[in-house]
Amino acid sequence: MHFLQQFKSKVHYQKYIDDLQDESLESKVRGLLIINPFRTKLLMEREPIHEKQIALAKRNGSIIIETETLLKIFDLYQKGMITSSEIVDKLANFSGLLSIDYFEKEK
Repeated sequence: MHFLQQFKSKVHYQKYIDDLQDESLESKVRGLLIINPFRTKLLMEREPIHEKQIALAKRNGSIIIETETLLKIFDLYQKGMITSSEIVDKLANFSGLLSIDYFEKEK
């Protein structure tokens, strides 16, 4: 991930928290980054997301979801293999790089 992308996501996240504080509201805010890394490369040529990015997401309680994983989750939902509330529950209890295995292991 480029520095500018990291900066923009941190600024957006922080602005939301600042806006809540300005309005004296409390909310548990979690970062969610949906990415399509190396979209110009073939699937077999793509490099995994760097461990430092994953560690940062875990430390901040944030989630990184690659678009391929998001589409697989949507496919499970469309097939009736998982409900929207199950998806929300799983996302609420996860941080780091999300894998489809996290959704499939119980099915």
